Amino acid sequence: RTNRQRVAAHARIIPRITEVISKMDFEEISSLLAKGNLPYAPINTPRDLLDDPHLELGGRWLRIHPDGQNELRMPKLPVSLETDIAEVYLEPPRLGEHTSAILEEAGYSPSQISEFEAQGLIQNDGGMLQTEERRATGVSSPQSNDS
Repeated sequence: RTNRQRVAAHARIIPRITEVISKMDFEEISSLLAKGNLPYAPINTPRDLLDDPHLELGGRWLRIHPDGQNELRMPKLPVSLETDIAEVYLEPPRLGEHTSAILEEAGYSPSQISEFEAQGLIQNDGGMLQTEERRATGVSSPQSNDS
């Protein structure tokens, strides 16, 4: 049959296929597709990929240490360009690692930034804002601050 004939029969074929495979599990469907030499692939969740042996054996993980200790695996880009291989050249910054530099660039003075830290609004050691309540205490923009 041609593709045009299959498309014309779509309304008749799809319900029949759905009826047959709805009674099967993935292993049964995979076995039939493999025997028929038909291409197929499971639809994985991101969690499924963490246990995928092909990604592990194929070296498709970037391993980073966002807190300086614990490892986090991130999938590499699914393409390779000649000899360019995706690798980790610089660990991502920890939360809060560049807080002072960013606030200074935004116009806050070092004394204002020290005050924010003293109030517990920011941490410069890789921490995060402590609570929503502290965030709501009102850190004004540098434009409205006279100091």
